[in-house]
Amino acid sequence: ADLGWACGYTVDVCGNVVDCAAEGLECGANEACVGGIDGPTVCTASADTSCQLCGAVPECDGGAQLTRLTGRVISPGRDDANTANQVGVPNAIVYILKTDQIADLPAIPSGIPSGGLSCDRCEDQDLGPLLAGAITDASGNFSIEGNVPVGVEFLLVVKAGKFRRVEAIELPAEAACQTTALPTTLPGNPARLPRDLSDGLAVNIPKIAISTGRIDAMECVFSKMGLATGEFGNFGSAASVHLYRGGLTGSPEGARIDGDTPDDGTLYGSLARMQSYDMLVSDCEGGAWDGEAAFAQRDENGSKVREYVNRGGRLFASHLSMSWL
Repeated sequence: ADLGWACGYTVDVCGNVVDCAAEGLECGANEACVGGIDGPTVCTASADTSCQLCGAVPECDGGAQLTRLTGRVISPGRDDANTANQVGVPNAIVYILKTDQIADLPAIPSGIPSGGLSCDRCEDQDLGPLLAGAITDASGNFSIEGNVPVGVEFLLVVKAGKFRRVEAIELPAEAACQTTALPTTLPGNPARLPRDLSDGLAVNIPKIAISTGRIDAMECVFSKMGLATGEFGNFGSAASVHLYRGGLTGSPEGARIDGDTPDDGTLYGSLARMQSYDMLVSDCEGGAWDGEAAFAQRDENGSKVREYVNRGGRLFASHLSMSWL
């Protein structure tokens, strides 16, 4: 309470992990715990007061505990056997929808609205009509307690930023007022991030542009995380991740999809194109851009990049791409 958190997990000034529920700080019925990244967690309630699944929530008054569902949100890795890249995802939101209707989940917009802002603060997210939820800890673990239905199918939603995946699960009637531990490894873990847009229900993957370079290859990190090869493509394709060739000006040497992969100047030179993405990732292009001509090019495009990030776009600048900063 002294730290200002209403629910979930936090770390005190001594570096100890604190479970707020152990101190009586947890969300009530029809609320979910959100926030915790750039400020304390808060309990947020859905404006929708209807509850299709509430009749399946067990009454545990006087029992040893409420019905509890535990699990772990992980990156999927390239395949189920790729355990080295199946890592826990912190600060992901895991929740149970009030209804069994996928259509009740809100759409997740891509990019930055032309002339507008993209401000998706954790506590202001539209999650749809939620029944109960939790935020993952530093290792990706979560525990949802209380309004957990049994004996009927429900939708378990995992959302980390603009990544979202939903899976329909059903707990047996005997799970009432007990703890059910979902599988935390693959195969079998329903609380994992998606590999592609067909991997689960209501899947969303953010739109990402990567300018490749001669030195590092951040595009490979997304592949190792588990994004399928089919999710990488050129501008104009349906792929979630678009590559742009970076490197020496006029002679790009970064990775490419094929001979049609465009130069990264077509990305950084167009605010409209950058606005179509949720995030830009800039590999190290192999030079510090310390020449007069190079600085002139960066200065010309820098105002566009600056406007993109100031209006809510994300930029990951690797190594010598610090020139953008």
